[in-house]
Amino acid sequence: MANRQSQSGNARWLTRRNFARNLLAVAGASICAVEKKSPLSSLLAAPPNTKFNLGIGSYTFRSLSPEEMIKRLKQLKIAYIELSHPQFMLPQAKKEDFGPLAKLFKAGGIQVSSWYGSTIRNSEEARRVVEMARILGVQHVSGDASGDGLKAVDDEFQRNNLYFGIHNHFFRERKFEYQSPEDVLKALSLTSKHVGATLDTGHMVSCGYDPVEAFLKLKDRIRVMHLKDIQTPGNDQNVVFGNGKGKPDEVLKTIIKEGYAGLVAIEYEDERNLQADVEQCVKYVRERT
Repeated sequence: MANRQSQSGNARWLTRRNFARNLLAVAGASICAVEKKSPLSSLLAAPPNTKFNLGIGSYTFRSLSPEEMIKRLKQLKIAYIELSHPQFMLPQAKKEDFGPLAKLFKAGGIQVSSWYGSTIRNSEEARRVVEMARILGVQHVSGDASGDGLKAVDDEFQRNNLYFGIHNHFFRERKFEYQSPEDVLKALSLTSKHVGATLDTGHMVSCGYDPVEAFLKLKDRIRVMHLKDIQTPGNDQNVVFGNGKGKPDEVLKTIIKEGYAGLVAIEYEDERNLQADVEQCVKYVRERT
C-alpha cells in the first residue's frame, strides 16, 4: 500500500451520515444483481488448484464504497478480502461502523479474512483493535507495531486468541522499520506465535529484496500475503502481473510447492484502468494455479 496514512483523510470518502445510511439500507437484491459478464469471465471463474484462498486487498478499491466494491468482486468471482479501505484503519476507524460492515459483507457473500488496522502504538490502541476485530468477525489483523506497541499487540492478541501480521513496507521518503525479511524475523523472535508476518511481495521488491527468498524465510509465520508486481526496485509503481520485477511466476510456484494455505490478496494500487487491470491480475494468477 502506498503511504496509507497520508491518504486516510481523503475528502473523496462518503460523509459519515451517508456512509452509515448506505450500509444499513443495502438490500440483498442490489448486491446480488446480475452483472455484465467480462470477456474474461470463464477464466476468472476457474477454480484454483491450490491450498490458499485467492482474494483482494480492499485498498485496491479504496475509491469505491463497500457496496460498489462488492459488485466488482462478484464480477471477478472473488469471495475473500482483506479489509484495507483507509477510513477503516487507525487512527480514524470508528467502532460503530464495523457492525454494519460485517452485515454488509455477509449479505454480499464476501468473507473478510483479515483486516488491515495500520500502526498500533500502545496498549489502548491494541485493545481498540481487538474490539473492532471481534465486531468485524476476523481472527487476523495486519499492520505494524514496534517496541512497547508490539508487546501490547502480542499480549492482547494472545489473550483474545487472535493473530497479527507485521506488514513490510516501502516508503520513498524514509526508511521503514520493517523493510527486509530479517527486520520482520528480528521482531518475531521477541513474540509469541500470535504475531506473524503479512508478506507484501511488491514492497519487498521496492526495498530491493527477493520476494521468493522473503517468503521462504518467513513462511512459517505468514498467514496473509499481498501479491503485486512492481515496475522496478527503488519505487512502488504497480504494474499488471507479469510486466514488472516482482517475480510473480516464481512466487506462485513457490507458495504452491510449499503448500501455503493462507490468504493471497491481490493488491493493485494504480486506479487509472482499475477494473480491467485487476481482471488481468486475477486472470494471471488463476492461469498459473
